[in-house]
Amino acid sequence: MIRNELITLKAQREIQDQELEKLSEQNTMKDLEIEEIVNKIESILG
Repeated sequence: MIRNELITLKAQREIQDQELEKLSEQNTMKDLEIEEIVNKIESILG
């Protein structure tokens, strides 16, 4: 019974790790988008 619970918890952790990685990648992409927008605004303002 404890073994099954351990296996379940490990599987849940793997899913959470994958979700964290996905969110981290999305965050990086958003940072790049913000940087591009700031650069465009700066170039327009001179």
